[in-house]
Amino acid sequence: MPRDPSSSALRHHGARRIIPLLLWLTLGFGATARPVSAQADVVAGTVIDGATLIPLSLVRVSVEGTALGAATDARGHFRITGVSGGTVRLAFRRIGYQPVTQSVAAGSVELRVSLSAAAAQLEDVVVTGTAEAVTKRSLGNAVSVIPVSDAVQLAPPQDISNLINGKAPGVTILQGSGSVGSGARIKIRGGSSVTLNDAPLLYIDGVRINNNEGAGVQVQGFSSGIISRINDLDPESIESIEIIKGPAAATLYGTEASNGVIQVITKRGKEGKPVFSLTAAQGTNWFMNAADRVGTLYGCATRFGCLNGQSLQTWNPVNAEEARGTPMFKNGAVSALHADVSGGGATTLYRIGASYQNDNGIEPTNNLWRFSGNMNLSIKPVSTLDINASLGFTESNVNQNYEGGGGTITEALFGAPALVSTPNRGFIDYPPQVLWSTYQAYQRVSRAIASVQINHHPTGWFNQRLTIGVDRAGEDNLELARVPDQASRYWLNGASDLGGAKSVFRNDLTTTTFDYSLNAKASLTSNIHATTSAGVQYFRRQLYTLSAAGAGFPAAGLENINAATTSFFAGEDLIRNVTAGGFIQEQLEYKNRLFLTGALRADKNSAFGANFNLVKYPKVSASWVVSEEPFFHSSWLNSLRLRAAYGETGQQPDAFASLRTYLPVTGGNGAGAVTPNSPGNPNLAPERGKELETGIDASLFRDRLGVEVTFYAQKTTGGLFAQSVAPSTGFPGSRLVNTAVIQNRGLEIQLRGSPIANDKVAWDWAFNFSKNWNKVLDLGGPAFINIVQQFGTPRVDQRHAVGYPLGTNWVIHVLSSPLDANGFAVRQGSICDDGKGSTMACFDGSGNTIAPRVFAGRTTPDKEGSFSSSVTFLRRFRVYGLVDFKLGQYITNNKARAQCQIFKTCLRNYEPAGTPSDVLADDAFGSPFRWAFIEDASFAKLRELSVSYTVPDRWARSFGASSARITLSGRNLHTWTKYTGIDPEAYFVGEAYVRVDQGQTPQLAQFKTTINLTF
Repeated sequence: MPRDPSSSALRHHGARRIIPLLLWLTLGFGATARPVSAQADVVAGTVIDGATLIPLSLVRVSVEGTALGAATDARGHFRITGVSGGTVRLAFRRIGYQPVTQSVAAGSVELRVSLSAAAAQLEDVVVTGTAEAVTKRSLGNAVSVIPVSDAVQLAPPQDISNLINGKAPGVTILQGSGSVGSGARIKIRGGSSVTLNDAPLLYIDGVRINNNEGAGVQVQGFSSGIISRINDLDPESIESIEIIKGPAAATLYGTEASNGVIQVITKRGKEGKPVFSLTAAQGTNWFMNAADRVGTLYGCATRFGCLNGQSLQTWNPVNAEEARGTPMFKNGAVSALHADVSGGGATTLYRIGASYQNDNGIEPTNNLWRFSGNMNLSIKPVSTLDINASLGFTESNVNQNYEGGGGTITEALFGAPALVSTPNRGFIDYPPQVLWSTYQAYQRVSRAIASVQINHHPTGWFNQRLTIGVDRAGEDNLELARVPDQASRYWLNGASDLGGAKSVFRNDLTTTTFDYSLNAKASLTSNIHATTSAGVQYFRRQLYTLSAAGAGFPAAGLENINAATTSFFAGEDLIRNVTAGGFIQEQLEYKNRLFLTGALRADKNSAFGANFNLVKYPKVSASWVVSEEPFFHSSWLNSLRLRAAYGETGQQPDAFASLRTYLPVTGGNGAGAVTPNSPGNPNLAPERGKELETGIDASLFRDRLGVEVTFYAQKTTGGLFAQSVAPSTGFPGSRLVNTAVIQNRGLEIQLRGSPIANDKVAWDWAFNFSKNWNKVLDLGGPAFINIVQQFGTPRVDQRHAVGYPLGTNWVIHVLSSPLDANGFAVRQGSICDDGKGSTMACFDGSGNTIAPRVFAGRTTPDKEGSFSSSVTFLRRFRVYGLVDFKLGQYITNNKARAQCQIFKTCLRNYEPAGTPSDVLADDAFGSPFRWAFIEDASFAKLRELSVSYTVPDRWARSFGASSARITLSGRNLHTWTKYTGIDPEAYFVGEAYVRVDQGQTPQLAQFKTTINLTF
């Protein structure tokens, strides 16, 4: 049937008009813009970012010499009426961008103006904990700002952890696992505690929220949960992230802030008619070079050696399973959809958004779905009052694949050619399909974050702010071993396997914030101004846990715990921690270029010992914009700022550490009773972080190059660690004491450049680098303490030692060993490092080990950084890439240790010729000898790569949109490293310092296509 042109045109016209009309009718408050027309008294157009071509909102456009002006809306559009004359000169200004002036003809209504990011950003406004945001020029400390809305456009991330990675010097993202739904540990300026959590505080719109790392099911009993709560946040809803890095900057945040503070600022509505945005993404994850990275195993028909002339056999599990038609790994589809609407008028602004994410990993048991929504409403009932309310919620489910002790990768790495001809097909316990059909682990989360912030500024010299908020995160964690099906019973035939088991534990964590602060300003002289700030805060964190477990289901298909017949367990707990505190701060300003600040914070926390009262934290800082002094003259140095700050913060003990506690037990005649558990410590105090920070900020060559350099010296005193209790006390085990001293010193450098910026080509680049010197100065007596893993077992090969960084490897180091007739190492005559700069025999005459363990490298990187570059050409194409690197970390390659030392499936176990004798010695001598398996895991990774095309406006208008952009992006596309394991980033996420690469999913490569539409 021929198409009806008039009908088609009507449908096309309706598609262009009905969405804005429905949104306007539904919301009831949208500013109606007049249609753009060629009027002689009007100028109008669009302002964009010159590097990314993204429309810029909140750009102030003014007509020079007049009071006329306007601000751009969410589309980057502006319109000024009432201009006169044939030609006018427009000035364009936005914080963080270089100002632009341009002469245009009156009546021009299709102007297109691009702004370039300023290399030095002294006028950027940041959050500091006082009643109002302040400009960077007034701060004596560094604050890293990540413009999330721009970063998401450059290379859409799958989560917040990946978004932060490589964007701020001194902020180290330790990924751990590449499983879909996994998170990362975030370390800011090195480790500072032997015992306590090292995660930074996390705020969203002024409300403190849960930032738990390593959540989820601890599959296999000793590996850790892989999920981080920061990834519950939707990157599409965030405007920017500000990172406050140390005690010198975080004093006003008080107790718990010694590890730094991450401030998340969400997107808000902008004045104008409703703007509707839609983003859709589709892509795939895969295990790059899986066959080579998993590797080939060697052996014979006999499991631990070739007998009677047997020939050497090989088995590559990835290739073998692929050839069989039962691949170990698959490509995992990823998809995402986001929609939002924003707008408002002079008194009311709104933004409503929703996102859906569905990602699949490389195993059928690993996937994620997440739905999140958020709403921001800003009301200005009178000129002196602003009320900002926000509500966000997340529903998600992460199915975890098994890692560490019995997952698919571990089953392959610990397998052998001798098992290929068996039903195991080479795998050590069972083929992957048995694992996938029988075992399941997942975490389901329901989370809501709500806040109200009231800003009152009745006069020009006084303002106050009240923030009230709550974050409630409910986690349901489940691990299930089903009654095996008939095919799996060949491998799962023990009584415990045949009966199945299930464990469930629920965590309900509620964090409540009450924060009031005020500012009062006064002019002491015409050039000297003072700002007095004060505030009080109340924070409460409450954790309710409920757990249950059972085993022995009577039949297949029964999976409820109440159907289990044996091994029941149940537990319940309530943990509450409260902090109440306040601060006062005074800042003196001279001619807006010299700033002196002093402050004092005091806190009381419910976990402090009974004999410890308030803790007080001081702060002083100075900032001097030297380039604005009359004596400063330079043709190439455009701005120069010197800054320095000293501050203190702390971290409280665990909730019950100061209290004497008892455990319930069964007493005589079956009656209930208690037994001693911990003696407690009534003198227990918070750990105290003290930091001196100095730095320089500069811009050069007409603001084309920006430089930020920071040096910090930090010391944690009163560090907590477990001290053994004398048996005479009647209490077992240990108690926490304040005796450790930890030192961190570091250098941070950030360079930003815009060497080319014209109508044809724009090039921006950034380089971040940081170096951290970490050292344990005192442990209260012991020379070292072994690191206790999350499941309670100490590691003898990784410890905290005085004079060394936190978390270091300590193993016996064989320097040389005699070889037998077959070329293998023998014990007698082996020489080891004595740890004192000399050598000694490894064994005594009876073959007992006598050589000591020696330092074998730190487990966390001491250098990290990134280089990123963005090039825009032909006004529509943009190419962006980011390479990040982490150097100076040494991790245990348990793939090599298991294969070469335990299961003897390395090639050198059979053909030792050419292998150094010290390596062969580690293979032969057993577990304490691990020097060959502690590897330098330094690496550089092509983390992000993208190509974007901005569709011409006339094409976008043809399908009803005002703008459109298509982005092709890739992640984790190449790694440069000498590390021989599967992935130099692999470790158990829940562990603060233990670094062992054993069967974790590597960081997955990804390609994604993203389409952004604005209506």
